[in-house]
Amino acid sequence: AFLTGLRGNLNDGISAADAVEMLAQHLITRPIFEALFAGYDFITHNPVAQTMERMLAVLDEHSLDTEARDLEKFYDSVRLRLTDIDNAEGRQSILVGLYNDFFAKAFKRRVDKLGIVYTPVEIVDFILRSADEVLRAHFGQGLTDEGVHILDGFTGTGTFLVRLLQLGLIAPHDLARKYAHELHANEILLLAYYIAAVNIETTYQDLRGELGDPGDYEPFPGLI
Repeated sequence: AFLTGLRGNLNDGISAADAVEMLAQHLITRPIFEALFAGYDFITHNPVAQTMERMLAVLDEHSLDTEARDLEKFYDSVRLRLTDIDNAEGRQSILVGLYNDFFAKAFKRRVDKLGIVYTPVEIVDFILRSADEVLRAHFGQGLTDEGVHILDGFTGTGTFLVRLLQLGLIAPHDLARKYAHELHANEILLLAYYIAAVNIETTYQDLRGELGDPGDYEPFPGLI
């Protein structure tokens, strides 16, 4: 049932081994995930999160949390680091750092196979601002303009789209349209896909709140 749910929500090429690996990765990283995105209503709205949580509820009955007991000091250090973060850029830096260091060591075979590299936030910001300036200089439009579609073909944990939203390159009156229709992202690694979804969605929700229109939680339709 879990595998069927993943295939229906993501793609029908997911194998049983892929599903098992995603669960293993998520069980290990769940405490980090919960610390990074505490207070968001992601699980009740994202279909992949709903499928994942139902499966984890079954697994939790077998005390699998003991498998990650040796990592508790590491989890505590991440929680401590997050208490000092009071801005969106800081959260992204921690997320990128975790996946450059922790992910590369915990899932080395997968990282080596796919050549996973996460771009530092400072480089992401430079690329995004440069793209906006070049687009304006040569085409007379910015990233915010209607009809300008943005595709992140290897989105990873969603840092490029998250920083695009956070940098103010998208005008407030363009935000809802851009999010719903003109931002697109692909990711082949299941755990990274899952984190990208919550990363982008919670960022959008934060921005809506800052604009005085928190509204209902909206899943990101552009991620596949």
